[in-house]
Amino acid sequence: MDISLSIALAVALVIAIVLIFCNNVYSEKDKYKKMISHVKFDNDMIVDKQELSNRLIILKLEKYQEQIYSNISTEVRIEIQTIESGQSLIACSKMGLAPDIPQGGMQTENLFFLTQINCAEIQMKSQNLLPQCGMLYFFIDPSALDMQLSDAVKVRYVEQISSSLKLDTSVPIVQGIKPSRLSFSEVISLPDYDSQWVEDTFKDYELDGYYKLINVEKNHKLLGYPNTITQPFDLQCGKKTLLLQLDSDDNNGLIWGNFGRIFVFIDTDKLLKRDFSKVYTYIQSYKEE
Repeated sequence: MDISLSIALAVALVIAIVLIFCNNVYSEKDKYKKMISHVKFDNDMIVDKQELSNRLIILKLEKYQEQIYSNISTEVRIEIQTIESGQSLIACSKMGLAPDIPQGGMQTENLFFLTQINCAEIQMKSQNLLPQCGMLYFFIDPSALDMQLSDAVKVRYVEQISSSLKLDTSVPIVQGIKPSRLSFSEVISLPDYDSQWVEDTFKDYELDGYYKLINVEKNHKLLGYPNTITQPFDLQCGKKTLLLQLDSDDNNGLIWGNFGRIFVFIDTDKLLKRDFSKVYTYIQSYKEE
């Protein structure tokens, strides 16, 4: 056989193999995207491993179960329920109302009240990094927030909640937030959609399935993995902890940037020592169209 003809046949064979492979990959990708387009979960919270396992099967991601299980964390989902403005909710977890502070007072000069968390209201089965009692107060420095400085949020912690707490109406409230009562649920937290681990683990066309698995359209929470909008955060292998994440939410009057999210982080060792003197604040927004 002529050598040039042999080369031509070899090239043709390689092209045929490549075309078959590409067609199979496209077909697999197309079938997967079509399949998951019909998947919709009624509840966006994954409460335990059994429910996680069921969802992995539905999304055809069960082959990654071992990798996913090894990266599970726990988050405390916050449900924000608006109430009548006349209610004070002394010593309860709340926002959009004046804070309840100890009789001795609290350093709040030039700060706006965002929310208070009664730690005793958070019941967790797994290890809880948060205090098991006392009150966490979150305040905002509006000038620092406007400049997007990382110290825009200030946290105060009172270890003992006594009957002497008083409503301090002299502290201004972050504008626009509706009077609301907070409640909490412990759920499974999974790595962020934009994390390097997700990129390294899943095939490109499976990323839509993973996105449906974690369902990050709206999420107020404490702890767990942050749900980023623009770029991922580095938790430095557990050295930093997500203390608070609040989404923009028209129902409650929460707006961060262009309908983005606010994130408050703390050094994990400081959290364990109950030292809230320094936290790190970031806001991520969606691009304006």
